Amino acid sequence: MKQIKCEMCGNNDLIKQDGLFVCQYCGAKYTVDEARKLMIDGPVDVSGSSVKIDDSDRLGNYYQMAESAFTAKNYKETESYCNKILESTPTDNKAWLLKGRSAIMQADVKNFRIDEMIACFDKAKSYNPTIINEIASYLYHGVVYVWDNVIVRMYETIANPPKQLWLDFTASGDSIIKYIEQSISMSEDEICEKYNSMIKIADQIISSSGCEYDPSTQTTTHYQPDQKSIFNYKNKILDWKNEIIQRDPNFEIVKVNSMPQDKILPAIIFSLVCMAFVIFTVLSLI
Repeated sequence: MKQIKCEMCGNNDLIKQDGLFVCQYCGAKYTVDEARKLMIDGPVDVSGSSVKIDDSDRLGNYYQMAESAFTAKNYKETESYCNKILESTPTDNKAWLLKGRSAIMQADVKNFRIDEMIACFDKAKSYNPTIINEIASYLYHGVVYVWDNVIVRMYETIANPPKQLWLDFTASGDSIIKYIEQSISMSEDEICEKYNSMIKIADQIISSSGCEYDPSTQTTTHYQPDQKSIFNYKNKILDWKNEIIQRDPNFEIVKVNSMPQDKILPAIIFSLVCMAFVIFTVLSLI
């Protein structure tokens, strides 16, 4: 349902006064029959003080087209249809939800669009608090999509990431983990998958590195998470693994690629032994 627009000024605020419908902006007056002629489509409702039409069929078609576009991965088109719905019905929680989902699927390195997605979800929740589980799931899948398909993919294309890019990468990982934790606080649906994703992200941060080249000295300085950060991440990974095991002992936990803390020293010793062996071999041949 929506109010008609005055044909004189285009305003849609018409109030019924003394049997006529009066535009509150320009003062134009319409009889009931004239008001009916102004309707573009849908049955007319002139029972109250405002002239309205039933727009539900058209909006329903828009939503069906939006869903079809989303399924076809035409996310920009999906967002456009959602905007059309929200122009007429700004309280449509389904449209807000779908708009948020379509926004995050258009994320790129210049704009992750996470804030837009969350803003849409907040709107949807304000109009329908019962969809909290859906929002928690879409939030989780949305931020993981950005991490896997935008942040990590961009980072892995660079052989020697500069220091600032590496710092941005690790900070983004921490942010994604916090969003997943927020999703867990909202709903425990898919909880093992959520913990598993955080394990994977933390391990990717531990394994990450960056570098900085100084042209004046022609030297390159390499950076990686410090031992305190690695220790904290590994403690979190252990906690998340325990959470998974408590809920589903048969759940397949992601394989952690980073070297366990207790194997760092043996690995260093092994490397030194190998180096010493090489030096000894070379010297014995001289």
